[in-house]
Amino acid sequence: MAIAGAAALLATFKQQCLLLLLAVLCLALLQTDAVDVRPDPFCSTPEQPPPALYNTRGQLVPQPLARRAKLPAQLPVNATLQREGATYSWLYTQIFNLLGWAPCPLSTTPKPYPEPVGWKLEAVLNITSMYGKEFTQVPTAAVLRPNTTNVSRQLLVLIRGSAFDENRINYDYSQIAAPAYGDGLIHRGYYKASEQLWGDETAGLQAVLKKLIVDATSGRVTSVLFAGHSMGGGLGTLLAARTEKYLAKECNSTTNPGACKFLPASLRAKPLVSLVGFAACNAGSPAFAADFNKRVNARLVDFEFDRVRKFLTAYNTTSDWPAPATPVNYTRVGGIVLLPANGMPFQSSVWSTIGSTVPNLDPTAPQGAQAFTDWDNAKQYKIAYFGLTYARGTLYSAGAHICSYRCMLSQFVANAKGDWCLLHTGDAAELAKATYCGNFPPYGIASVFPTTPAYP
Repeated sequence: MAIAGAAALLATFKQQCLLLLLAVLCLALLQTDAVDVRPDPFCSTPEQPPPALYNTRGQLVPQPLARRAKLPAQLPVNATLQREGATYSWLYTQIFNLLGWAPCPLSTTPKPYPEPVGWKLEAVLNITSMYGKEFTQVPTAAVLRPNTTNVSRQLLVLIRGSAFDENRINYDYSQIAAPAYGDGLIHRGYYKASEQLWGDETAGLQAVLKKLIVDATSGRVTSVLFAGHSMGGGLGTLLAARTEKYLAKECNSTTNPGACKFLPASLRAKPLVSLVGFAACNAGSPAFAADFNKRVNARLVDFEFDRVRKFLTAYNTTSDWPAPATPVNYTRVGGIVLLPANGMPFQSSVWSTIGSTVPNLDPTAPQGAQAFTDWDNAKQYKIAYFGLTYARGTLYSAGAHICSYRCMLSQFVANAKGDWCLLHTGDAAELAKATYCGNFPPYGIASVFPTTPAYP
């Protein structure tokens, strides 16, 4: 994100950590410049869920998503969360564990990837070089396979949101045709990044799919599940689309009849590829979405007041990030699971207020982005832990774009606390059962909330 006074903000370690947190936001699309934030040499130990994480029915998660023949544009939220909410919670936690670990490979004392219990790291995928410059080489995605004690047969691909110097990927939102990903047009920046993550038969995601499914020597993996937050959701959309096309072709090859021999016939004919996108940035046109929805089993989890889900494109332009030469048209994919503010397990009335504070502007209009930027910076709040003031938009983003998902989904996990649920000062009962928004151990931050004055 473009954050005024970046040099001052980088003066202390705590401030560096906050910038790392905020850099993940796809809301960078609303700003005109991106701060090139390099990873701090500090390498933290990411938070881990309990060794065995269960849903409220006593089932281990993550569970495979049930294949839906035709998903409605919006899924019934209560029934869907009762069935899949604990899996969403596990995936979201692991995405942020990946983000917390991402700087570790560059640390003077690097730590290995914190593998979740029951899972083995198969590959780390990086975006290395785009737009004529080197990127920070921090991991973008982690590919996990079930270990020998895990009964799951899914391959998991976890993709973090944008951070460091990656905001240009979001801004590169012209649309191009790329048949390997499906029909219609797709986001040019996400296409370029996805190509690097995809790789070839020797490295990257394609190499993993070839090893574990196409040329597999056992039947340990029979489906693929992508999960991403913000930009990671956009990248996950494209990679899921390409994975389905790749497996459909390779598993039904007439020149390689032994391909995918451990898959059931039904999965060779129609590979099971799923996506869970949290505040996922849009990746393609209506024609792309229509084709995608026929092939990929997708859920988009959106908090009702997270404006990332409303911004179909970014209209801010600079000399480095020119506007598209032709009009663009983006749309959502899959079935949307819309998280209501009044469903939050703690301080639901406060969460409901966070939406009413945002001006009612058309976010797809050329002037909409600038109006939101003006609103973002119009008021300042002090964060108690830092003793520093930050713009209203920063706090809105931390709450609506990050904490809302962790808070809402925590209630579907057995014996879980209300993680990241509190915005205003909590009473004794709340503090015994919930934590403040911004309580992100991977970043060394005690809390972003509460603030003075109280926000929202």
